[in-house]
Amino acid sequence: MTSPNGSPDALVRLQRAVQHAASVTMLLDSGGTVLSVSDAFTRLLGHPSAEVVGVRLAGFAKHQKEINATIERATSEGAARCDTPMRMATTNAVRPLHFEMVNLLDDPEVQAIVVSAHDITDLHDARRTLAHLSTHDALTGLANRSAVLERLDEVLSEGRSAAIVFIDIDDFKHVNDLFGHESGDQLLRVVGERLLTIVRTGDMVARVGGDEFVVLAVGMDDRQVGNQLCERIEERLAMPYLLPGGPVRVAATVGLALTDDESTVAGSLADADLAMFAAKAARRGEPDVSTGHRSGNERRRSEEHTSELQSHLNLVCRL
Repeated sequence: MTSPNGSPDALVRLQRAVQHAASVTMLLDSGGTVLSVSDAFTRLLGHPSAEVVGVRLAGFAKHQKEINATIERATSEGAARCDTPMRMATTNAVRPLHFEMVNLLDDPEVQAIVVSAHDITDLHDARRTLAHLSTHDALTGLANRSAVLERLDEVLSEGRSAAIVFIDIDDFKHVNDLFGHESGDQLLRVVGERLLTIVRTGDMVARVGGDEFVVLAVGMDDRQVGNQLCERIEERLAMPYLLPGGPVRVAATVGLALTDDESTVAGSLADADLAMFAAKAARRGEPDVSTGHRSGNERRRSEEHTSELQSHLNLVCRL
């Protein structure tokens, strides 16, 4: 049908626009079978329209139950939406789509469930990036303090034992002062790489501060075995580093804490931190610092930091 001046009428123009739109438009029957589909479905997923019409939409989804449940909600509630990965035609890859479904089965002009969908790959990538940044150190790629706290909380909740090794790089400031921050950053990256070669599969290595690292060894409850791990860490980290500013040697001081039935997340990390301070003091020939007042201060400092970081993690995860 055309208008008096010979141009396509509004309906035809709309149909053509739908076919060229970036978003998918389709009609489904009450069972979820595709009655018609726009060309965007082919452009996004590679399935030719002729092979889509007459097939249930769930057949193209990675999680068929999710699509079917959304169709059922749209049928019973009038509208529904979901995000779900859809299978590509020519590869094993999937592409996430956001679906909006409106029930117009009772509309005599439509008699279908109207579906619109669009690609949300960029949104998923952004979410994954945010999730990674919330639990990983940007410089080294290791887990961060929030990740250690979360993992340790899981371990203690399950009633499992763990060893926490707190590691401090001695005189790290001098590396920055003498060789520059580029060399200092490279040193921290190499420290992380060396720690990963020492620990067991499944152990967590984290950077929890400027020059502070933590190893969380789940299931380790023998202090002698823990001390052996500490010795390997000290020996490995004492080996020379070839940095952009030149070769350098640094030492690391470590502290070990083992969890027990009364351990808390903040307390366990503070115990390892305190053990490291005690080792550093002993190396300088100073009195033992692992007594009441210092211990209480360290625990409070760790608990306050734990609360702050956990709040930040929760905020990031909600974005």
